[in-house]
Amino acid sequence: MVYELATGQSRPVLLNQQTAGYAWKPGAYLIVYGTMIDTQYFLTHDPQYANGIWAVDIETGEPYEFVAPEGGRPLVGPHWSPDGRFLGFDEVLYMEGSGEFAFYDFEAQKYTAWKDVIGSYSWSPDGSQIAYDRLSYTPQGNERIWLNTCQQDNERAFSPQYEQGYSFGPIFSPQGDRIAYLSNLGDLESTQVSLFVVDIAGSEGPSLGTFEQTWELDWSPDGKWLALNNGPYENQQILIVSTDDGSTQTLTQGSAFAWQPAAP
Repeated sequence: MVYELATGQSRPVLLNQQTAGYAWKPGAYLIVYGTMIDTQYFLTHDPQYANGIWAVDIETGEPYEFVAPEGGRPLVGPHWSPDGRFLGFDEVLYMEGSGEFAFYDFEAQKYTAWKDVIGSYSWSPDGSQIAYDRLSYTPQGNERIWLNTCQQDNERAFSPQYEQGYSFGPIFSPQGDRIAYLSNLGDLESTQVSLFVVDIAGSEGPSLGTFEQTWELDWSPDGKWLALNNGPYENQQILIVSTDDGSTQTLTQGSAFAWQPAAP
């Protein structure tokens, strides 16, 4: 469903269609999405059962294949770069866990497969860099944040390797000068996570706070706040945290959220 703020009206854009992740193209009336994978693919790994990334034009309502599965694997979990040039997705390997990262460059009209499982990731605003955590299924306790070019030719560790604990969920600031991420500094049973905001050329300093069962972050368009979910699953709250001093405000009960984009 799509809800239009100006009119207060909502309408369906896909009927009777399950998706495997979806994403708005920045600045466009286009939603891209993955489709559910035919069980025959997992039984045979036959490329004929591999679906690509599909799209639906919000104005016309017509769905169509947007990126074909050039590697012969199903594509899921589309994720746009903020400038709309690159579309990232997973090439599915197994029924569980993340697939291998790949992306399509619409300017160069080129499909690139990394042949590497990078877990959760975030594009820099200009699409030139990607931050990722390699957390593909359940944490092993040694994950950290990595930074690389989209050409995959300059990987470097961004967060420290803790004696105990791991980092996950990186997200570039809208200005591209900082990366926020979460770290579990206890054992694998701990539900407490610390929030860090680190300059792109800097090193980890004190955290901005510790929160419970948090798994999602999102920057405000001006880079002054981070939204996150906090608390046990049955009683989640949405908070915003100041990136200047770590002060917090509780907004509402809930777990899923999205900032309104800045006006063009």
